[in-house]
Formats: sequence, C-alpha cells, structure tokens
Amino acid sequence: MTGASEKADSSGADVLQKALKKAAVQCYAIEGFYPPNVDYMKKHYGIIIDDEKYFVEYKPVAGNIPPSIKVIRAD
Repeated sequence: MTGASEKADSSGADVLQKALKKAAVQCYAIEGFYPPNVDYMKKHYGIIIDDEKYFVEYKPVAGNIPPSIKVIRAD
C-alpha cells in the first residue's frame, strides 16, 4: 500500500470511529441509553460501515456508561 493510501485508510478509520462515538452519545441523549450494538446504530442512526475495509470492536458496558469503540482497518 502506498503512503497516501495508508493515510487515507487511517483517516477513514478515525472518521468512522468519531461517527460511531457521536451516534452513541446522540442515542444516549435521545433515548436515555447507549446503543446495545453497532447494528442498532446502523438501523436507527444511519451509520454505514464498509465491512471489507474496517472492523469495529464495540464493547457495551451498561446503558448509562459509554461503550468502548475501536475501529481497526482490515488488511
């Protein structure tokens, strides 16, 4: 992979991670709980993930505690 391509993929992972965190906070603000999983955010908050490019590690803790969200570029 070229340097520019690697940087774009890394930047894409950062953008996706920020979007997931924002959607989780928005869910909490609107519904009073953090989303139980990524599929919930896809269905209710318009999150789109290119599963061939990125792996999302989503670990919910409790409805009132922010989840751990990590986006990893798939190689």
